Amino acid sequence: MLVTCTRHQKNNLTQYCQDVVAMSRQSRFAVVDAVFGEAGPISVPDVAAFDAELAKVCNGILSNVPDKVRQHIDNRYTSIS
Repeated sequence: MLVTCTRHQKNNLTQYCQDVVAMSRQSRFAVVDAVFGEAGPISVPDVAAFDAELAKVCNGILSNVPDKVRQHIDNRYTSIS
């Protein structure tokens, strides 16, 4: 699994939502907060829990975002087994 700085991952997701998907500021904030906020999967203790929580976020809160955003999250933030 690739280890990267949370700050850089957060900035990467924000930039992707802005430049590639052209999401509004409010929508970008909601997506980034869902993944990196205090209640997001970033706060769990291990990789398996992170993957499970991220799947819940993508199927719940992020179910109405453009497919490109969910694909980006799947490609960048799920663990590689």
